[in-house]
Amino acid sequence: MTGQRTPDGASAAPLDAALGLTRAPDEGDAAVLRLEPSDLAVGATDPVTYLHGGALATAIDTAAWEAIVRVSDDSWVVADMRIDFVRLARNEPHRVRSTARKIGHAQ
Repeated sequence: MTGQRTPDGASAAPLDAALGLTRAPDEGDAAVLRLEPSDLAVGATDPVTYLHGGALATAIDTAAWEAIVRVSDDSWVVADMRIDFVRLARNEPHRVRSTARKIGHAQ
């Protein structure tokens, strides 16, 4: 799928589809995704069901890629990503919004 956007309502990769991650309509300069968590996206279940951190990281990674391919015809991959989770995410739909602020090569 290099160099082209994922159509609205579709998933960028089989893993995205398995987790319940799909494209939503863009908002201005931002790429928007919707995470309707599947059973595979669930982590903890006691006492409340929460999402697995890997499912959330995949949503963030995919949103970043979608934001970049919106503004660049080049091929890109994420080379380094850091996520600090501050609290658990409930097992409910999530909207993931991403904007490319700077595109370039690592120094």
